[in-house]
Order: sequence, then C-alpha cells, then structure tokens
Amino acid sequence: MFVFVGLGNPGSEYKRTRHNAGFLFLDYLFDQYKSTASGEKSNFTFADISIQRNKIRLIKPTTYMNLSGAAVKKAVGELVTNNIDFDVKKDLWIIHDDVDLAPGQIKIKESGGDAGHNGVKDIIATLGSPDFVRVRIGVGRPSDKTKRIGTADYVLDDFTKEEKELLLNDSFPRVHRFIKESFAIGYQKAKSRLTLELGQSK
Repeated sequence: MFVFVGLGNPGSEYKRTRHNAGFLFLDYLFDQYKSTASGEKSNFTFADISIQRNKIRLIKPTTYMNLSGAAVKKAVGELVTNNIDFDVKKDLWIIHDDVDLAPGQIKIKESGGDAGHNGVKDIIATLGSPDFVRVRIGVGRPSDKTKRIGTADYVLDDFTKEEKELLLNDSFPRVHRFIKESFAIGYQKAKSRLTLELGQSK
C-alpha cells in the first residue's frame, strides 16, 4: 500500500490557501477515483483509492501544518501494526506547497532536508528520518504586487483565479500522470520523464 499525505491546515478559512496545495491535490485525486473506504481518526482523515491495482491511502492531517508529523506517524504505524506491506522510503509520499518553485512547477525528490517547510520539518523530526518521497508543488513567492506581505502571510492567502486554474489544468494533471506512469514503467523512469518534460536538472 502507498500512503499519500497532502499537507495543509484544516478549516474553511484555509481551504483555498496556497499552503493547502497538498490538501487540494488529494481532493483532485479523490474526485478521479471511487473511494473504497473513508473515515476520520484522532488526527487525520483518510480515504482509500486504487490506481492501476495499487492501493493508496489518502491522508489529510487535522493537526495543522506545523504538527503534521503526529498524523503521519500514526497513519504509518497503523499499517505496520496491521502487518500491511509498507516501505516508508518508497511508499510514503508527502505532497506539499513550495515557495521556491514558480506556480505551475513541480519537483519530485526522495530524502533531503525540509527546505524551510515546517510541515516537512515536523514529519522528519517525528519519523526520525528524511527518507520519503516528496511531491513539491510550486506556489511561488510574493510578486511585485504582493511583496508588501511576508512569505508566511503569502502562503496563507488564497490562490488567485489564475493560479487555481494552473493547478487544476496543469500541475495536478501532471502529478496524476506521473503517479500512473510510476506504476506502469517504474518510479525512476517516470521521474526522469517528468524532469525532462519540465526542463529541470536532475
């Protein structure tokens, strides 16, 4: 089983904010597939879907961004307790916003630091390891029009109409395609194809 954790903050006031790109992607993915099970635990909500016969558990922490690690640890721990085949290094995917990537950009990486993202930082600290897949969705930094606000306030502001359309029509479909190709041709080949497509260095 795979566990896809979308990072974000719970509550209607945060629903459309840039910091909730991870939550929004899980919503997008959920809409593409019929859930086989869903529910709520003490610190996360979940839904199970299947993509190309691969079981995936979609997780949304309800602990707020900076305490995401507790939800991830609990979700992973339940799989281990139930003897479900699961390897954190390759089966745990964290989907989150990234201010260092322009809107519309995507970057996939395994392991590494937190790059200043507090949700990722807490997950690394709680799991005691940086070894898991990250799907970084670009939201950019404050532009000339918005530079009057700091980065922290910027990511807690709503996506513009144009940014939201870019997510739904470009970024999210690309990530979705990457997931399907990972299952079809292998993770590394799918990553290389996406990297080439986006004109990024490996």
